[in-house]
Amino acid sequence: MAFALNPPAVPKVSFGGRAYMARKRARIYNVHDAAPLIAPAAWTSGETLGSTGNIRTNGGLYYANVNTGACGATAPTHMSSAAVSDGAVLWEFAWGPLAAPSGAAEIPAVTATGSASLPSGTTAIPLQAHTQALVSLRGCYASAYATSGLWLKRFNSNSATTVEGAATLRFISDAQTIAFAGHALATGYCVYVDGRPLQLDYIGSNMAGNYFHKLNWAYRKFRRYEIVWSIGESHIVGIATAAGDTTIADNEDADLSGVFIGDSYLAGSGYSPFLPGRSLPEVFGRKIGVDLWNMAVGGTGWINPGTGPYYSFGQRIAEALTRNPKIWFFYGSTNDINYSAAAITAAALSALQSIRAGGNMAPIVLIGPNPINTAGTLTIPQVESALQAAVTAFGDPQTFFMPSNGELPLTLGAWNNSAWTGFTNSANIIGGDNTHPAEIGVRNFAERWAAQYDALVLPNLW
Repeated sequence: MAFALNPPAVPKVSFGGRAYMARKRARIYNVHDAAPLIAPAAWTSGETLGSTGNIRTNGGLYYANVNTGACGATAPTHMSSAAVSDGAVLWEFAWGPLAAPSGAAEIPAVTATGSASLPSGTTAIPLQAHTQALVSLRGCYASAYATSGLWLKRFNSNSATTVEGAATLRFISDAQTIAFAGHALATGYCVYVDGRPLQLDYIGSNMAGNYFHKLNWAYRKFRRYEIVWSIGESHIVGIATAAGDTTIADNEDADLSGVFIGDSYLAGSGYSPFLPGRSLPEVFGRKIGVDLWNMAVGGTGWINPGTGPYYSFGQRIAEALTRNPKIWFFYGSTNDINYSAAAITAAALSALQSIRAGGNMAPIVLIGPNPINTAGTLTIPQVESALQAAVTAFGDPQTFFMPSNGELPLTLGAWNNSAWTGFTNSANIIGGDNTHPAEIGVRNFAERWAAQYDALVLPNLW
């Protein structure tokens, strides 16, 4: 007699359940809080820096240069957000000392080959022919570049412009020797290995060609790699290993992803970020354990098209729907302060309705604009109230609002601290334009938003 085997159905874990577990993991360990395998160099008077975003240390603190040139005579010691000159080069405080995980770390030998040719004994893995099998793309999609590389793109800011940068590529390889080639025109990239930065500086910035950098490990074992790019440009010209090595895509939680639509706070400014993988959506996403697709354009808002003109927040939703996000985030915007409250509410409500009309039932989170010292037709708290009114009118149980101007404003300054007399944190968060977060401010915002997410969103996700 034949018996049919009918295994019991295994219930699929809801997004809310997975998001809760991802947040728990992110609290325990985060690559942005880990010491690099290769320590950054100490600040040295007279060193010539040909690119921005180099990390140097002084007194155990980390600093990023925001312009180029030969270092001056006075080492940076500040911990405020404004850039300070060493007499020639401006330095932004990035963060304090980073702790290494317990246990001895294996440190590879890193070689800048100075050549676009494959390093001896290696073969280029066929990225173009077998992209999905070999790498997992996070916050980007790919098209072919050069002979064996990929051009990583994010979204269309208008009908004529495709935005790249702020992309991540993940894979697993057992190679003892592995090499990466970046694009000559790029600012460079960073590599994370098993959850730790290889180094904090860019790899491969200002190269004369599409040159390889080679890592030699003491022994063979499977390691998890991430290559992350800055907000400006993202090409991978090639990845090479020995012919007998195995490389596979790292698909862990690949579908636990969302989109983050916003303005220059997310897209980046001249005050941050200076390092790959450190835009606000990326830092916040790692805090909550969700890969966030950065779909931000400076100068734009729910209504304001910026100088492009670019797509408004709502106009980016059609493309975002094709990414099937499991959660949506929107930030701001102060760029809408010269429109009426009714117009802002109507634009936001229409955008929210278009998400559901597009068949996506994922959670939606609106974050109010940061209360910087500026105003137009509306004050920033009035813009926030208009957005909160849209969420209320929408009446969707999986749509949430996280205020920036509530009981404890996101940024405290003399203009908004009547309830917090004597307190101000703006000098430790906001850059020299008095508008955008500095490098340390990005981490501050991400921490604040993660705390709000824990309190207002995570407990109510389905």
